[in-house]
Amino acid sequence: MIYIKTIFFFVSLLTVRGNVSPVNGIVDIGLVKITCIQEQPGRPKPIVIIPTDTIYYNGSIGVELNSARHTVEVNSTMSQEVIRTGYHLLDLKKFNYFKFKSIEELDPGKVNWEPIQKKMVGMKLTFPYYVGQKYTVSDTVINDKKLQLVHYIFSGESMEAAPTKIIIDPDKSCPVPLKSISEKFKGRVLALIFDYPINQAVTTIQFDYEDNIEPTSEVKNIYQKIGALL
Repeated sequence: MIYIKTIFFFVSLLTVRGNVSPVNGIVDIGLVKITCIQEQPGRPKPIVIIPTDTIYYNGSIGVELNSARHTVEVNSTMSQEVIRTGYHLLDLKKFNYFKFKSIEELDPGKVNWEPIQKKMVGMKLTFPYYVGQKYTVSDTVINDKKLQLVHYIFSGESMEAAPTKIIIDPDKSCPVPLKSISEKFKGRVLALIFDYPINQAVTTIQFDYEDNIEPTSEVKNIYQKIGALL
């Protein structure tokens, strides 16, 4: 039951399936991969409990690739493949989104933006990860990189009293904002770490950035169609 409870909670964070002031300039083009992993005592290695969420960004416009795992059986051998289930356009300044199923149906003249809070797939960018709790900030070094570690006790209803950590790179901007964090802490969020259920599992939402990369042909096609919006 502990495992089921934890998955239910983190599905609410990423939903079913920060505009941060730059220090050394802002990165306009790239992608971020968001993965939710969980560690439990006695388990040999962490497991991915939510499919990886991939968001490409170009200026203030994001393209979120929505995927699902599909199980295939060939000659009595089971395997999984990732299939595309649709896309989201994200307005990362106004916090709006637009859902479309295929590139062919995308018409930039008919993009009807909706509040991003209504988005039901992918990372929930407006979840209140920080709501004014008392916190401490300390310097830390990970992979020879000087970072900052924010620590506080979560006071929201969903995981009351859970110890929470945020790992931040203070030398980078955050192209895909997490609203409640970016308004308080300056830098790029690399990880959110929750001890929840307390002393029974540790769940990490990890953010892996690739700046100034060449987008895939799939994403290029979307950029070309929405050129007027970029």
